[in-house]
Amino acid sequence: MSAHEFSFVLELSSEPPTPMLLQDLAARMLDFVGCRPKQATKSVGALRAAVEQIGAASGPSRLAFNATGGSLTITLAAGDHPEWRITQPIT
Repeated sequence: MSAHEFSFVLELSSEPPTPMLLQDLAARMLDFVGCRPKQATKSVGALRAAVEQIGAASGPSRLAFNATGGSLTITLAAGDHPEWRITQPIT
């Protein structure tokens, strides 16, 4: 089990998610918890695709990180789009 167990949430009240901000934050979180570089790159790429799909969603958006039980789950919710999520093991 990872030594890093935490939850972190970024909520933006009305602006659409900024792709570079979200990607940079995700990359730093994945590095912090010890995710392997290839897995981290895959997760950040998947997040980038999700942000592009969501586009300029109106209303609040939320990016959440939950590290527990040896994995990190990243969740993105924006506007009325379905919630997106990915889980990566922490080594």
